[in-house]
Amino acid sequence: HGELEALNLSNNSLLNYLDVAGNLYLSEVNFENNNLLEFLNISSTQISNLDFNNYPLLTQFQSVNNQALITIDLSNNPLLQYVSLWDCFQLENVNMANGNNEFLEFDTESSYNLQCVQIDEGFDPNNNPNWYIQENVVYSTQCNAFMSTQDQNWANKIQLYPNPVKDILYIKTELEIKKVSVYDMQAKLLKREKTEVINLSTLPTGIYIIQVETEKGVYSEKIIKK
Repeated sequence: HGELEALNLSNNSLLNYLDVAGNLYLSEVNFENNNLLEFLNISSTQISNLDFNNYPLLTQFQSVNNQALITIDLSNNPLLQYVSLWDCFQLENVNMANGNNEFLEFDTESSYNLQCVQIDEGFDPNNNPNWYIQENVVYSTQCNAFMSTQDQNWANKIQLYPNPVKDILYIKTELEIKKVSVYDMQAKLLKREKTEVINLSTLPTGIYIIQVETEKGVYSEKIIKK
């Protein structure tokens, strides 16, 4: 551990185990020829440039206290047995739909910015003791519905209020609204309208996701129903 900032492993094609945890300044690693990699630990580093398609044999991935990762796609890693993403405060979404969700251990404890984890069709993480279920995170087969790559300039032109809401939610925007969808935290569609006034009085107390589709793109926000 030290002030290592970059690492080139392109000439180590037989590498199957790599642990670079604790290299706080490490941000650039060339993994492109490491197709035999089975174990990878990038905890407490700044590594973010990972294409997991290059590691089809990966069985364990650890990234604890990595503040560079924003999105992770592990959908093409069917041999995974263990994924740990603790304290990744910048992490927003993870694609875990690799066809093997039932047989792996998955943990995102204290990754407070996490919004959606994409899972296998028919898999229920709430009934699997090997999955850590994080409050206010959506576990869905369709994370794209919640993870819009919205331009902050226009996204700031949309306001949902009041939040928390008791009965009526208002949408304030100068943009044309194409449709508004209301989802629960299991990604079940509850309501779909084309209006700036949403009546939520019939919904029970809880957290919901409001998705506003405009001509500029899709905006999503969590609201609390009192």
